[in-house]
Amino acid sequence: MGCSRSWPTIWNGQWDEDFPSLLAWDNFDLEAVNQTLLESMDYGLHNTAPDPIDNSLPLDPNLNLANGLTLVQRKWHTFSEPTIPSGDTTPAHSRTNNTVSTHGDDRYRQKLVESLRQKVQPGILPSTKFLDLCLQAYFTHFHIIFPLIHAPTFQPSKQNAVLLLSMCTIGSLFLGSSRALTHGISMFERLNKAILASWDTYIQETGTASIQALQASLIGQTFGLLLGRPKDLVGTEVFHGCIVAWARKMKLFISERTPVGDIETLEDDSEALNVAWKNWVRLEERKRIILAVHIHDSELAKLHHHEPILRHAPEKLPHISAPELFAASNPKSWKALFTKHQQSTQGISLFPEHCSYLSHKISENDFLSYTTLESIGALAYENRDFEPSWHATRQKCEGLLLDWYQNYARASSMNDKPDHFCLIILWHSIFMHLYTRFDELECACGRDGEDAAQKARSYATSWAASGDAARTLLHAILIQQHFQRLPVGASPAVHVPMALYYCGIAWTSFTRFRSNINGLSVDTTELFDLPEMKSVGVNQTKLFQDSITGVQWGSPESAPFFKTIDLLGRISHWKVAGSFATTLLSLVEDMQDLF
Repeated sequence: MGCSRSWPTIWNGQWDEDFPSLLAWDNFDLEAVNQTLLESMDYGLHNTAPDPIDNSLPLDPNLNLANGLTLVQRKWHTFSEPTIPSGDTTPAHSRTNNTVSTHGDDRYRQKLVESLRQKVQPGILPSTKFLDLCLQAYFTHFHIIFPLIHAPTFQPSKQNAVLLLSMCTIGSLFLGSSRALTHGISMFERLNKAILASWDTYIQETGTASIQALQASLIGQTFGLLLGRPKDLVGTEVFHGCIVAWARKMKLFISERTPVGDIETLEDDSEALNVAWKNWVRLEERKRIILAVHIHDSELAKLHHHEPILRHAPEKLPHISAPELFAASNPKSWKALFTKHQQSTQGISLFPEHCSYLSHKISENDFLSYTTLESIGALAYENRDFEPSWHATRQKCEGLLLDWYQNYARASSMNDKPDHFCLIILWHSIFMHLYTRFDELECACGRDGEDAAQKARSYATSWAASGDAARTLLHAILIQQHFQRLPVGASPAVHVPMALYYCGIAWTSFTRFRSNINGLSVDTTELFDLPEMKSVGVNQTKLFQDSITGVQWGSPESAPFFKTIDLLGRISHWKVAGSFATTLLSLVEDMQDLF
């Protein structure tokens, strides 16, 4: 059945009181959707209620130090408590007269059956009204920073139940209610189990069903990253490899060049135009899946400090259409916009080298520009541990970043579009990772315990006294400034909490591991003659000197460090920001004369 009404595609961030329910379709049945989800899972006797979001661990450094773990280790955002065996899964067998029992009884068999069942939280879905609010929140706040779904043709139904519920989990983050978040977490955990339990079915599907399942998985991965619980940060890392393999199985990484045809000759109200539009939409969504996979691949490599799974090449990213074309609400509007864009891009190669690629693509599509930046950053993670080629890799990334900024600045001067994707924050963040090994700084701060920290402190000390540290901190300062300019109520892009977190790690490492006797000569012309800072147009020396005024060397705390924690606290929707803030606070909570 077709849509009975048009979908609002241009969201202004305000609730529309006159807007009808997003689930008010003739064929939408909540009970049928719930049953579809239930049928995907084999419920056992287990009840795994969602874990609460709790960042308020004890402040006393002498508490909870079992197994030799330090307070800093236990509060780290990726730390999970070791699982203590309960003895229920594998029952102990007693030995009598030095003999071993080799036969299984019915009780053992039953326990074995139960242990192999999917551990899924049973229960029904929340009300239609709740799901409706979550969907509105998804399209109002999240769609603009992660445009994966084609909103005008999305129609809730039993067939796309898994995708619908995955979108609702993201929407639950915006309702400002702990109960709403609990529902969102519950749906997220059930969906993960449902997809994992039915992976063999999904991966054999073709067409729309398989695409929708993959979209649901990507949105679920994003929810896990934004939720920020340790088990979810690790879980998204594990499941990411499955998604990459799944996308390869569907041949999504193979560029499709299916021509749209001469749509100018089609009548505005013809079925042929509607079919052409729908075919274009499906191809566009497939391309956006690949961009989303690249974004996740880069962010996970940055979070867990390892090489990305994909071989990133910014010039090979699929070309997607401009945002206004993807947002066209009907075939007639799409035809007019498509014709206009087709005329404006005539003569431009679809597969140019990276410089012309950047110049032609950035100005028209922020989502593609976002992925391009993430892929440039991934190049650095891929070659970080190979010293012979690292210098060349860093120079290549610098050149790409400078090219990107020049084209972005030129495009920005021609139009006054808001930076929904926080691209400048990401740009500065990539420079920080080019000049700092954050894995070693985290280790030196105590992430892996005191023994590992002692080994990493030689790098931390040499870094803190280097020009690389000053360069990193200049970018950290500008990230903080750009974040403060974001409009009140705007949803920061997915990468922003982690970018702020690494600003905090850079500041605490710089003040803690640098002494006043191994200091930098901050007024040297050579040190503060950075090409990227010239592009931005800042007074490098003054910016740096103003920021370190009043800093106490040899101590982990500073005004910029606490400013970072405060900025993380302003990101209320992304719960991972609170996890990052907890990690940073743990680095100073045991100081006797601070609190």
